[in-house]
Amino acid sequence: AYNYPYLGISGQSISPQVAKLHELTNTQLGVYVAEVIRGGPSDSAGIVGSEETGDIIIAIDEQSVSSFEDLVGYLVTETAPGQTVTLTVLRSGEQRQIPVTLGERPNSAQLVSNPSAGSGQSGPVNARQAIELAEQAVIDGNLVDGDIIQRIVTPSVSNGVEVWEVELTTDTQSAKVTVERETGEILEVVVE
Repeated sequence: AYNYPYLGISGQSISPQVAKLHELTNTQLGVYVAEVIRGGPSDSAGIVGSEETGDIIIAIDEQSVSSFEDLVGYLVTETAPGQTVTLTVLRSGEQRQIPVTLGERPNSAQLVSNPSAGSGQSGPVNARQAIELAEQAVIDGNLVDGDIIQRIVTPSVSNGVEVWEVELTTDTQSAKVTVERETGEILEVVVE
């Protein structure tokens, strides 16, 4: 089972509307922390979440964060529960470095208990499952030659549906597979 690293925040990418609402400059990028889950990793570390004056996350482990997708993508691909990451936040206009020890997303273990891939799955599909489903589709369909040497997974939204964009690369080809996050259904495969 793949256990999701968990920060314990809810927030949003900073759009012009969000910037205006919180009197930020239009060029400010990052993740506005609207709420910190009580008792979660970010709460323990002292991250401030508020509809009015929440922290703005602008980097994680010195990798700049310009959107919520950046933050989630880094957590999924680069971290694991129990690992400590350093969040760079803006608070009242000042930059602060705050170490946060990641937790494990609640209930992630139950999601993987069903061994039948694809249609029989209950609950949302996590990043590792999405990679497995994408590889299965590409290999079953003989869509690429050679062994897959690189796997990149990114959370995204396609036509209003939350998806994983999985990029599988061999020596000579790359396949982009769109996997619906809720069901594990393969929505699109593009081979280059």
